[in-house]
Amino acid sequence: MSDAARRFDQHRKDAAGSVASDVRARLREWYGVEDVSIVSVETAKDGAYETGGEYDPVTFLDYAGVDWLVDTDDAILPVGERVRPNVAGRRDFSWRVENGCSTPCESDRVPAGIDESGLFPRDIVFGLRDGDRLNRAWLIDVEAFRAAVDANRLTGERHDRDDGTAAVYYPVGDLVRVGCVRESWAAPYTGWV
Repeated sequence: MSDAARRFDQHRKDAAGSVASDVRARLREWYGVEDVSIVSVETAKDGAYETGGEYDPVTFLDYAGVDWLVDTDDAILPVGERVRPNVAGRRDFSWRVENGCSTPCESDRVPAGIDESGLFPRDIVFGLRDGDRLNRAWLIDVEAFRAAVDANRLTGERHDRDDGTAAVYYPVGDLVRVGCVRESWAAPYTGWV
C-alpha cells in the first residue's frame, strides 16, 4: 500500500479527545500547576503525515509524541497522551511501531529525542475511557519505559491495523512491575485517588 493510500484512523483521535478535561485534571494534580499552565497541542485531522502537506510547529510536537505542554515554572515539560476504550482485551498500553507511511513513528522518534534532540514526551498519560470520561489512568515515565524495553525487561505483543499502523501492546501490570509508572488514578466516580 502506498503512503498516499494509508491514512491514520482519525476517529481514534476524536474519541481520545473527548476525555481532555480528565487528562488535564490529572496533569494539574501531578505537576501541581493551574489550568492556565497546561496546553493541549494535539493536532487536528489530516496532518502532514496523511496529506503530504506542510508542517507547522504544533504538528511537529504531535509527531514527536507530545500532546500536552505543562509549564511547571522550572521548565516546560512535554507530555504524551494515550487513551483507549475500557474494553476487555484492549486495556494494554500501546507503543506505535509503524505509522502506515514512511515517516518515523514514536518508536523511532522518542529514542532519538532522548538520545539526540531532547524533544520527547517526558511522561505519557495512559488512560482507559468509558464514553467521554476516564475510568483509570497511569502516568508512564517515558525514559524508564524505553530503558525497560531496551533491556528486555518488558515484552509486548505486536498488533497490525488495516490503516497501515502497528503497535506493540504492553500490560499495565508489567509497566508497574518494572518501575515505569509514576502514578495511577482510580475511576472519577469513585474519587480520583
